[in-house]
Amino acid sequence: MKTRSFVAIGALALSAVAGISSADIINHESQMTPGSSLMTFEDMPVASLGAGPVRIGNITFSSTGGLSIASIAGYAADGTVVNNRTLQPVSSPLVGPPSHYVPLTMTFDNAVAEVGFGWFDPNFEGNKIEAYDGNGNLLETGYVALGQIGGFDAAFIGIKRTSNEINSVRVINPSIDDVYSIDNIRTTTIPTPGVAGSLAAGGLMALRRKRK
Repeated sequence: MKTRSFVAIGALALSAVAGISSADIINHESQMTPGSSLMTFEDMPVASLGAGPVRIGNITFSSTGGLSIASIAGYAADGTVVNNRTLQPVSSPLVGPPSHYVPLTMTFDNAVAEVGFGWFDPNFEGNKIEAYDGNGNLLETGYVALGQIGGFDAAFIGIKRTSNEINSVRVINPSIDDVYSIDNIRTTTIPTPGVAGSLAAGGLMALRRKRK
């Protein structure tokens, strides 16, 4: 598993001070605020992770069907918003039948303002994600764009809020026959006003020094 941070402190600090626009459904990774972190599963072996829950990095994953790392290499969707090794809500690593695919939940160690990821092979109506706060209140629901059956497509889906209030995300498939997995999970945490102000001030001071 790789966890990487794409740091753009000045932009992130300023967005925190000004506030993000109203809550949005995200359908492309470019809509994430600069400064997001990226989690992949490329360093993990293709194998069962057991019944779960399983903590990877700063996210705990759970599913009533167990969890596994499965490779989608060889499918046309590979290399789009999903890459090779993905996380599946089944107890053994597979892509096709037998099915019995169930919803997946990811819970963050610390609440985030934004979360988005690639969804492999979305081809049933009703694929969606739900974001919840720490009290279990539903914050937002986003539906996944449909693709062709057979692993030809993948879609990016995410949710953006104005503050760090997303405590967990429920990944929901409408049918046990809908094969799916997730990959390239991006999250954004907005600095608190005091931290953001300090970062913004530091950025302005750096610019002034360069101009002298």
